[in-house]
Amino acid sequence: MHNHQDKLKKLRATLENFQHGKGKSLPLDSMQGRMFEADLYKVDELLIGGKDILTKEEMLEMNMLYRLYTK
Repeated sequence: MHNHQDKLKKLRATLENFQHGKGKSLPLDSMQGRMFEADLYKVDELLIGGKDILTKEEMLEMNMLYRLYTK
């Protein structure tokens, strides 16, 4: 069974792949660019915080981000 830190690391890698792939030409000062930066910040905060167990709301939000950036 994976702990939440492992899943967050996978999500972080997904965000990096998006950033260097589909999101490469995304202007940072655009609405999408700002949203991506905010999403990346949220994931980094949870990773740095070292939380092994996320709340239900955090899990749902991270699942939504994963789906959004793997399209």
